[in-house]
Amino acid sequence: MKTLLTLALFVMVTLALPSASAQVDRSHHRAVIETPAQRRSIADPTDKVYPAPVPSAGIFPISIGLVPPAQFPAEDWDVTGLRLNLFVGLHNNVSFIDLGVLGNLSHGDVMGLEIAGVWNQVNQNAQAIQVAGIGNRVLGEFKGLQLAGLVNYGNISADVQGLQLACINVAGGLEGIQLGLFNQAEDVYGLQLGVINMTKNMNGVQLGLFNVISDSNVPFMVLLNAAF
Repeated sequence: MKTLLTLALFVMVTLALPSASAQVDRSHHRAVIETPAQRRSIADPTDKVYPAPVPSAGIFPISIGLVPPAQFPAEDWDVTGLRLNLFVGLHNNVSFIDLGVLGNLSHGDVMGLEIAGVWNQVNQNAQAIQVAGIGNRVLGEFKGLQLAGLVNYGNISADVQGLQLACINVAGGLEGIQLGLFNQAEDVYGLQLGVINMTKNMNGVQLGLFNVISDSNVPFMVLLNAAF
């Protein structure tokens, strides 16, 4: 009897050992789940500063229009002289006098005087005096005076030379003066005068309630900040 019990116990232990061994092995072979590497896309602000120029279909000395395409000449023409937009006009390069009840839009360059009840927009460069009830937008380089009821918005990869006067003024590089409630530029050579003035690099003076020059030994000052 004792021999049978001993034999049965031996068989049970023998059968149990592989199962226990397998459990121990599984406990030491856990899968490692690796998290995917973080991906960060950094846009180059100079990659596409503004749209490519539009080929000109010709030059006309005067333009009259309601809204595109109800205008003469067509939008791919240059206007050198007077453009009168009863509502909104869209042409290529415009020179001398540009008047719009609502807006003046240009594919190319603008040189002269632009006055709009709401909005002026230039997709290339401008040497002009821009006056708008709401805002002025130049995607390329700007030289002159921008006066708007709300915003003068320049491309952060382009430069403004002259004066920006509005509630909000934004530029890439500024050589001149920004006068408004909020003024911002990447690089300033001149004066920022407003409630909040912000720039990265400064060669000039900030006058306002909050003045920020991020790449400066004194990055923040109240009332007055300067760097040269």
